[in-house]
This record gives sequence, C-alpha cells and structure tokens, in this order.
Amino acid sequence: MSPLATVIGWSLVIIVDLLALAVLAQIFLGKIDLSLLLSEPGGGASLSRFQLLVFTFLVGFSLFWVTIYGNRLPEIPNGMLSLLGISASTYAVSKGIQMTAGDGKAVIALDRTQGLLTAGQAITLTAAVNSTSQVLWSYTPPVGSLSFSGNQATYTAPNPVAAPTTVTVTASIQGTGDSASAAIQLS
Repeated sequence: MSPLATVIGWSLVIIVDLLALAVLAQIFLGKIDLSLLLSEPGGGASLSRFQLLVFTFLVGFSLFWVTIYGNRLPEIPNGMLSLLGISASTYAVSKGIQMTAGDGKAVIALDRTQGLLTAGQAITLTAAVNSTSQVLWSYTPPVGSLSFSGNQATYTAPNPVAAPTTVTVTASIQGTGDSASAAIQLS
C-alpha cells in the first residue's frame, strides 16, 4: 500500500473516532437522550427495535473484525445485506401495525417526562403521535415561555427564577382526551 493511501486511511479512522467520541460525550452529558432506543414512547419494550439494533451491530462488528484481520475491505455478501433489509423491514412493518392496531384511538407520548432547568435555560420536547391529529401544547403555571411548532415544543425558564417551581408542559391531541405531560423543575 502506498504511503499516501496509508496516511489518508489513518486520517479517516482518526476523524471517525473523534466523531464517535464527540457523540459519546454528548450522550454522557445528557444532551443525547437514548431512553427510547429500545422502548416505545409508552414505556414498553420493542422487540423489533432490539432486533434491528442487534443485527446492525452484529454485521458492523463482523465487517470490522474481517477488515482488521484481513488487512482489506471485504466483499459484503448479499445474504448479509438481505438480513439487514429484513430486520429494517420488520421494524417498519411493526410500526405500521402499531399505528393501525387497536380501537383507532389516537395515542400520544412525549420523548421525556421530566427535566431540570435553571434561569434562562430551555428544553425541547417532542410528541410522538400515532395519528395525523394536531398536537396542542400548554403549560402551568404560566412561568417562563413555551414556543411550539407541530409535534415539537421548547419551554424556556424565566430569567431569573423567582422561586423553585415545577412547571408541567402538556401535549394533547385535538378532539380527544389523550395527553402526555412532562414535569420541568426550575431552580
């Protein structure tokens, strides 16, 4: 292998490693929320998400292992690509079934149910809805501000915070009684 190719290869490895470290740091600092990685918005476990995650890591680690010990990029077999495609399709089909199953009632869930803010800080909430209904946002007590667009809302704490308070941000589906709330602690 030429020295230029080696330098380019190692440079790419270092860049990818630095990106991975940056993502891990964001996860560790709580800026990337992984709470719904393997669970549904309602809190239950998701077998289809777990299957997709396991197959993706299995294929990724297998290719990594073959590349490291073979000193070359391997040909990716069609069977391996088919397994990943089947896994992703299973997840997509299960989501489709979940959205149409049951009594047709719209369901809503928030990506987080609590938060802690100090003066002037903001938190963004996302509502997962199994219908095309409009999401209505509200908050009580009327301390701070709430801006929203569609399924996302950003609550901003007042500056200064007069006293420790719990603000409840609620997302509800228009025309139904279904709602989900998040408790935001102000300190």
